Amino acid sequence: MAQFLWIDWNEAKLAMHHLSTDEVEFAWEHRRDVAEWDAPKPGAESYGRVPNGRWVKIIWRRNGLGDEDLVFVITAYHVPGPPGRIKH
Repeated sequence: MAQFLWIDWNEAKLAMHHLSTDEVEFAWEHRRDVAEWDAPKPGAESYGRVPNGRWVKIIWRRNGLGDEDLVFVITAYHVPGPPGRIKH
Protein backbone atom coordinates (compact mmCIF):
# COMPACT_ATOMS: atom_id res chain seq x y z
CA MET A 1 0.00 0.00 0.00
CA ALA A 2 1.32 3.40 -0.96
CA GLN A 3 2.19 6.13 1.47
CA PHE A 4 1.86 9.75 0.42
CA LEU A 5 4.27 12.60 1.01
CA TRP A 6 2.25 15.74 1.74
CA ILE A 7 3.90 19.10 2.29
CA ASP A 8 2.41 22.60 2.48
CA TRP A 9 3.22 23.19 -1.20
CA ASN A 10 1.23 20.30 -2.68
CA GLU A 11 -1.56 20.55 -0.10
CA ALA A 12 -2.03 24.21 -1.08
CA LYS A 13 -2.29 23.22 -4.76
CA LEU A 14 -5.03 20.71 -3.91
CA ALA A 15 -6.89 23.28 -1.83
CA MET A 16 -6.88 25.69 -4.80
CA HIS A 17 -8.73 22.98 -6.73
CA HIS A 18 -11.13 22.24 -3.86
CA LEU A 19 -9.67 18.80 -3.16
CA SER A 20 -8.49 17.18 0.06
CA THR A 21 -5.57 14.84 0.49
CA ASP A 22 -8.03 12.06 1.44
CA GLU A 23 -9.94 12.52 -1.83
CA VAL A 24 -6.75 12.42 -3.90
CA GLU A 25 -5.41 9.36 -2.07
CA PHE A 26 -8.72 7.58 -2.72
CA ALA A 27 -8.63 8.51 -6.44
CA TRP A 28 -4.97 7.43 -6.70
CA GLU A 29 -5.77 4.02 -5.21
CA HIS A 30 -8.50 3.59 -7.87
CA ARG A 31 -6.65 5.25 -10.75
CA ARG A 32 -6.05 4.61 -14.42
CA ASP A 33 -2.53 5.57 -15.52
CA VAL A 34 -2.40 7.18 -18.98
CA ALA A 35 1.14 8.57 -19.31
CA GLU A 36 4.60 8.28 -17.79
CA TRP A 37 7.80 10.17 -18.50
CA ASP A 38 11.42 10.25 -17.36
CA ALA A 39 12.58 13.76 -18.23
CA PRO A 40 13.08 16.34 -16.96
CA LYS A 41 11.89 14.52 -13.80
CA PRO A 42 10.07 11.18 -13.67
CA GLY A 43 6.32 11.44 -13.34
CA ALA A 44 2.95 10.02 -14.26
CA GLU A 45 -0.50 11.23 -15.29
CA SER A 46 -3.45 9.31 -13.91
CA TYR A 47 -7.21 9.66 -13.65
CA GLY A 48 -9.41 8.48 -10.82
CA ARG A 49 -12.68 9.20 -9.09
CA VAL A 50 -13.01 10.81 -5.71
CA PRO A 51 -15.63 9.34 -3.33
CA ASN A 52 -18.40 11.66 -4.62
CA GLY A 53 -17.91 10.24 -8.15
CA ARG A 54 -16.20 13.22 -9.77
CA TRP A 55 -13.12 12.57 -11.88
CA VAL A 56 -9.73 14.05 -11.06
CA LYS A 57 -6.50 14.18 -13.00
CA ILE A 58 -3.47 13.44 -10.84
CA ILE A 59 0.11 14.35 -11.74
CA TRP A 60 2.45 12.43 -9.45
CA ARG A 61 5.76 10.64 -9.09
CA ARG A 62 7.35 8.03 -6.93
CA ASN A 63 9.62 9.35 -4.22
CA GLY A 64 13.12 9.92 -5.59
CA LEU A 65 14.77 8.49 -2.50
CA GLY A 66 14.40 4.87 -3.56
CA ASP A 67 11.19 4.15 -1.65
CA GLU A 68 8.81 2.92 -4.36
CA ASP A 69 5.88 2.91 -1.93
CA LEU A 70 6.14 6.67 -1.24
CA VAL A 71 4.06 8.81 -3.64
CA PHE A 72 4.49 12.55 -4.17
CA VAL A 73 1.44 14.20 -5.74
CA ILE A 74 2.48 17.26 -7.72
CA THR A 75 -1.08 18.39 -8.37
CA ALA A 76 -4.62 17.15 -8.90
CA TYR A 77 -7.72 18.82 -10.24
CA HIS A 78 -11.28 18.04 -11.38
CA VAL A 79 -11.83 17.00 -15.01
CA PRO A 80 -14.89 15.81 -16.97
CA GLY A 81 -13.38 12.33 -17.26
CA PRO A 82 -10.31 10.46 -18.48
CA PRO A 83 -9.16 10.70 -22.11
CA GLY A 84 -11.18 8.55 -24.48
CA ARG A 85 -14.18 8.38 -22.18
CA ILE A 86 -17.50 8.49 -24.02
CA LYS A 87 -19.58 11.41 -22.81
CA HIS A 88 -23.36 11.10 -22.81
